[in-house]
Amino acid sequence: MHNILADEVTAGLMAAAAFLGALLASILALCALVPAWKRDRRLTFALVAPAFLVVLLVTIGAGYGFVTDGLRNPDYSAGDFVIPWAIFAGPPLAAGLLAVGVLALSMRRSANR
Repeated sequence: MHNILADEVTAGLMAAAAFLGALLASILALCALVPAWKRDRRLTFALVAPAFLVVLLVTIGAGYGFVTDGLRNPDYSAGDFVIPWAIFAGPPLAAGLLAVGVLALSMRRSANR
């Protein structure tokens, strides 16, 4: 007798891929701290761009889900869309903003000299 673990694994695989993509984008954004500290704008923004792209895509996806499903079904709440957004978009957003903030502070520090 064969055990069935799940009827469909597509949604789980998509969620795992999205989480892995968000994790990799966060790591790239954290790697952008080094060129940001050295005042290299191009490399900083090149390493931060995937994180902001992930944030944009997750925001569009969560917004689309909220508009199409959340507003029509009374069983859904805003938390059903905000919590996944925070999990998938929160770390890349925080890491990207940290790198851009370090770049801004290092540029301000060099301008004051």
